[in-house]
Amino acid sequence: CCMIALDVACSSNAAWLDGASPLTNYDIQPISASQYTRAISTCGKAKQWQQALWFLEEMENRDFAPNVFAYNATISACGNGEQWQWAVGLVEQMQADALIPDVITYSSAISAIGKCDKWQGALCLLGIVRDQRIGANVIPYNAAVSACERCAQSQQALRLFEVMWCDRVT
Repeated sequence: CCMIALDVACSSNAAWLDGASPLTNYDIQPISASQYTRAISTCGKAKQWQQALWFLEEMENRDFAPNVFAYNATISACGNGEQWQWAVGLVEQMQADALIPDVITYSSAISAIGKCDKWQGALCLLGIVRDQRIGANVIPYNAAVSACERCAQSQQALRLFEVMWCDRVT
C-alpha cells in the first residue's frame, strides 16, 4: 500500500519546488533503504529527477545510508531527466562517501551524458571504466556508442567497436 502511494507520488507530473516533499499529499514515508531505492527508481522512470534527488537526500536525513543501488537509481533518474551534471556529480559523491561505483554506475552516467549530446564526455568516462578495469562488459561501451550515434559521430562509434574487440569485451 505504501509503495503504491510512493509510485503515484513520483509518477505524477506535478511541478516540484526545491526541497518540497513528493509525499506532501500522502501520510507515508519509506521505512527502509530498499523502499527509498524503489521510490527513486520509480521517480526516474517518470523522468522526475528532482524527486529522485530529494529521496536520496531524505534517505540520508533519516539515517538510511544510501548504497550503490540508491545512487545508481538516482544517476539513472538524472539521465532520464537529461541532467548529466547531476549524474556525474553523484558518481563523485559516491566516491566521497567511500562507495565504489560499479559498471552500472558508470554505464548510467555515460548514458546520461550521451542523452545530452556530450559524446566526448561519454568517451572520457568510458576511459575511466577502461583504466580502472571496472567490469569489462558491453554495457558501458553500448552507452558510449549510443552517445556517438546520437551526435552523428559514426567514426567514433565504429572505433569503439574496435576497442571492444581489442579489450575482449563480452
